[in-house]
Amino acid sequence: MAIGKIRVIVIGAGAAGILCAKELSEKGFSVTVLEAKDSLGGRTHTIQPEGFSYPIETGAEFIHGDLPITKGLVEEAGLSLIKVEGQSWHRHNGQLSTSQYFIEEWDLLMEKLQALDHDISIGEFLEKEFSDSRFNALRRSVIAFVEGYDAASVSRASTFALREEWLNEDFDAQYRIKGGYSKLMNYLKMECDKNGVRFSFSEEVKEIQWDVNQVLVKTNSGKVYESEKVIITIPIGVLQAEDTIVFKPEIKDRFDAIQKLGYGSVVKFLIEFKDKFWETIDPFNDGVGLKKLGFFFSDASIPTWWTQHPMDSALFTGWLAGPRAEEYKFKSQEEGLAEAVKALAYIFGYTEDEIRNKIKAWRIINWTEDAYSKGAYTYATVEAPQARKQLINPIENIIYFAGEGLYEGPEAGTVEAAFASGLKVANEF
Repeated sequence: MAIGKIRVIVIGAGAAGILCAKELSEKGFSVTVLEAKDSLGGRTHTIQPEGFSYPIETGAEFIHGDLPITKGLVEEAGLSLIKVEGQSWHRHNGQLSTSQYFIEEWDLLMEKLQALDHDISIGEFLEKEFSDSRFNALRRSVIAFVEGYDAASVSRASTFALREEWLNEDFDAQYRIKGGYSKLMNYLKMECDKNGVRFSFSEEVKEIQWDVNQVLVKTNSGKVYESEKVIITIPIGVLQAEDTIVFKPEIKDRFDAIQKLGYGSVVKFLIEFKDKFWETIDPFNDGVGLKKLGFFFSDASIPTWWTQHPMDSALFTGWLAGPRAEEYKFKSQEEGLAEAVKALAYIFGYTEDEIRNKIKAWRIINWTEDAYSKGAYTYATVEAPQARKQLINPIENIIYFAGEGLYEGPEAGTVEAAFASGLKVANEF
């Protein structure tokens, strides 16, 4: 069979799927992408709802470091990066201070982490090494970071994976894509279009029949797509749900492996104010105050917030991740706003009415409620390395899995991880 006639179906038009489709189409494969949503990008989705003055990122927002694939694609697309700048402020126990985000007794923590010779959960590690009451602050800060940044449960998150992440993370090299991630996704689709990739949106895959001769992919619309190979890039949280896709014959061992991966929840609170009121706050009378505010960390119910500094924007974004975000699954938008207003009133020292009167537009994005993501991104459990090895091994060179949850490097859970996984699978063909 000529290579140009080998048909491949990619399920999912997120970062992994669309880059995989681009690479395969450039190699001469006939590629069809099936996407359950009516939009491109999966968990990278830029919108500009009514009332907002500029685009907002509903999902992925940052490039966490000088990441080669993402930055290379941004350059290829002719897009610009904006370096994240600004000061970090904190409010804990009502006290306001400015400093970088930190974990109490970091050097001692890393010393103990590097001495660990077998993997355990970070919760078990803290209990084993730092159970004494004098380490209360250390435990609180580690748990807050693991839940807030990695969207992970401390009872399942791998200590080895967190150690690797913390040793490799460059918190000073953070970027945004000017205009939003969707500009990059649109560029990749345009390249796919040039190569003849066919996209079908609002096509939720329900069943895959396969053997060595052909693959039949059935969708909720009743359509049947035929191919020789299929690449599944939908989020791990969706695959973990029972009977998301029925395989005939079954691939039970792969779905058992999927259950061993961690998958976290995130709620984003996107609030545009009438002006950057925080720039008028000068608690220490130094003439600078919060004019350069970048991130705000606190002990509020919604603990993490950030501005768009250095851009001229009155958008303020709240972030709630991990087990606490799961509690928002059944809350209404208004209930979420009320909690956000309460948190903002606390961290800025205003009344709730004063905060409400400053709001121009708002939108709350609960990724756990999204039927086609069921959460935000994966995190490594103690069982994850073996599970990932099983999942990235193709079944009879016919069924392949890709996505951020299957990436084996330190950038797990990121768009870079999704791109890397998509490229890896494309290079196996």
